[in-house]
Order: sequence, then C-alpha cells, then structure tokens
Amino acid sequence: MNVNFAFFKKEIKEILRAPRYITLFILFVAFGILSPATAKFMNEIFVLFAVDIPIVLPDPHYLDAWEQIFKNTNTLLIIVYMIMLSGSIVSEKIKGSILLVLSKNVSRSNFVLSKVFAGYLVFFVCFTASLLIGMLYTQILFQEVWFSGAGYAILLSYLMGLTFTAIAIFVSIVSKSSTIAALLGFVGFTVLSIFTVIPQLVKFNPLGATALISGIMHQTVETVDIWINVGAMVVFFGALVGFGIYLFKRQEL
Repeated sequence: MNVNFAFFKKEIKEILRAPRYITLFILFVAFGILSPATAKFMNEIFVLFAVDIPIVLPDPHYLDAWEQIFKNTNTLLIIVYMIMLSGSIVSEKIKGSILLVLSKNVSRSNFVLSKVFAGYLVFFVCFTASLLIGMLYTQILFQEVWFSGAGYAILLSYLMGLTFTAIAIFVSIVSKSSTIAALLGFVGFTVLSIFTVIPQLVKFNPLGATALISGIMHQTVETVDIWINVGAMVVFFGALVGFGIYLFKRQEL
C-alpha cells in the first residue's frame, strides 16, 4: 500500500487553497496565544466578575498554561479538525470527482492513504504552530516553559491527531453525506470520552491520552502506561485505516 505521490501533492495543493483549512490554522494559532494568556490572567478575570464575593485563588503557574494548551488542543480543536476532515472522501463521492481520480492510475488504497497523510499533515502543521506559539507566550508570561515529561505529553498529542485523522477518514468512507460523517465522527469522540471514566481502560484508550498528559505534568503516571497508550493509538490507527481501505475497495461508486 504505497502512496501515489503525484496524487498526494495534488491533495496538498488543494488543502493550501481550501479556506476551511486556513481558518483551522488560524484557530490553532489563536488558541496557542490565548491558552497561556488565559492561565496567566484567569485570577483577574474571576475577581472582575466576582463582585462582593471574597475569592482566594492560587498564583498562576506555567503548568497552568500547558494544561490550557493541551485541553484546548485535545478537545475543541481536535473536534473541529476531525469534523472538517470527515468530509474529504464522502464529498468527492457525492460530486462524482472520485471516479475521475480513480481512472488516472490511482488505486483505492492509494486514494485513502493520500487522504490520511494529507489530512494528518494539516494537523501536524496546525498543532506545531500552536505549540510553538504557546511555548513562546508561556516563556514570556511565566519566564519558564519546559517541564519533566513534556516530550511524552507532546508525543501523545501528536498521536491523538493521528488517531482522529483515522476516525475522520473512516467515517468519510462509510457515510453517505458530509453531515452524517461529521455526526459519526463526533459520536466516535463521545464514545471514547465515555470510556475515559474507567481508570483501568485509560491507557488502552486513544482519548485516555488526555488523562495521561495531566498525570505526566503532575508526575503521577508510570512511563510504561505512556508507552502502552502510544502502542494502543498506533494499533487503533492502523486497524481503522486498514478496515477503511477494505470497505472502500468493496464500495460501488
């Protein structure tokens, strides 16, 4: 299952021209700026609205900025990304343009893999930009930025993007419309969220990475649990992409 690089380059060019992905990039960058700022000034915001109510809040810490960065990325932003990507295949099936593509020496497996890699490249660029900007503002506002285990936390976030890329492409393959694909993607996110309440399953759940990241920052997680979660996400990604290709090859277009 090799990627057709000519088609892959075509996908990248289309992404660069698509307004929705430009909007997504701006959204990631905006939250990269807002996350440290929110952590820094949240106390002042609470005091501003808590009129005549005495409130004692702990001083803001640079880890609060990281928590905001990961929280925003691994919930709101990743949902928006997944919804945008979930229409990538089904929209071409509806328009009929997929038949033209497949007639030009592009196999169905190449088509799906190119969509997967191009889609993940979007997440990688958006999250990297958001992360670097967030780290810069954290350093400016708190004069401290790195923490023990930050590399593991960042790795888990990148792999979460990979996981939800697979979900988005899978629901796009099996759906009849972009709306249904978006709903199925959101349902998938919700189901994984529900299973995060079971502590024994957290390390095997792709979305359990959010809890592990929090544990990494507070040094309450074993390294072995991190690697189990990494393995679980890789297996989840491979299985979902592989099954998606299997179903796509058997679809009538």
